[in-house]
Amino acid sequence: MKNKPLAAFLLLLPGLALADAPKAVVDACDSALRLSTSNTTIADYQRMDVDKRKGAVDDGNKCLNAIAAAKLADADIINRVDMMGGVHPYPAKDVKKVCNTVVDLAGRAFWSGQFNQGCVYFIAPYSDDNVLDNIHNMMDGCKKVMADATAAKVPGDYVVITDDTGDITFASMNEKFFKRLDDHVAPLLAKQKAAEAAKWGPYEAVLADDKLATFNLTYKVGMNVWGPKKKSLEKPADFKAAPTWYTVGVNREGIVPRWDVSGTKFKGNKKIGDAKSKSGNGETPPASAFP
Repeated sequence: MKNKPLAAFLLLLPGLALADAPKAVVDACDSALRLSTSNTTIADYQRMDVDKRKGAVDDGNKCLNAIAAAKLADADIINRVDMMGGVHPYPAKDVKKVCNTVVDLAGRAFWSGQFNQGCVYFIAPYSDDNVLDNIHNMMDGCKKVMADATAAKVPGDYVVITDDTGDITFASMNEKFFKRLDDHVAPLLAKQKAAEAAKWGPYEAVLADDKLATFNLTYKVGMNVWGPKKKSLEKPADFKAAPTWYTVGVNREGIVPRWDVSGTKFKGNKKIGDAKSKSGNGETPPASAFP
């Protein structure tokens, strides 16, 4: 968007008898007018912190709302006092143009920042591992930005994301971003799901109830599990046959490290009682801690 200098908006016709705006309007418009003198492009606002971008939008809207509430005519004068005490009379019509420009430029900068932050893991070109590792949490975050932008009635022509395919506007996000992401990610997720099923299916076929629940909270998330006599459980048959499962933790916060062994007994797939623990000094528990 090409923007004319502020001065182009602020011309007064001599000889007109014009009404001055109330002080409340003057005060409400001061910040937006100050912003407009040194920020004339989207890039100017993109250099601001995100809170200042949002503040610029709010300042512009505050001025517009104050002008509307005061029911100013286009020719009515809004007097801005500069830092040296000089008075600068601006027609309300021109101030509205300035404030609309501030709202537009700062809004574009703000929402492009929100989308690029909220959807950063999905901006092409994709890293497959990155997408798969973050798909659920990050997709929720990206869709929340979409919901916030929809609630804020962001104009459809705002460019909210720029990636290797070019500019993506807010109006085209569903077609050019989410659909494309689904097309890319769906086969990757299907492949991942098939690999997970192949890996864990044999365990799920022989375990159920409490045993399966305990398995999902331990071995499936990367914990080592042992059976009686400190036998390492690894294969589905190992977990099915072992009547007691043990996990080990080591506390290194004291003067000497201490191991802790927690054992859970099963009858079939049902847990018997609560888990019981043993502890001792050192990094590695002895086999006697796994009866």
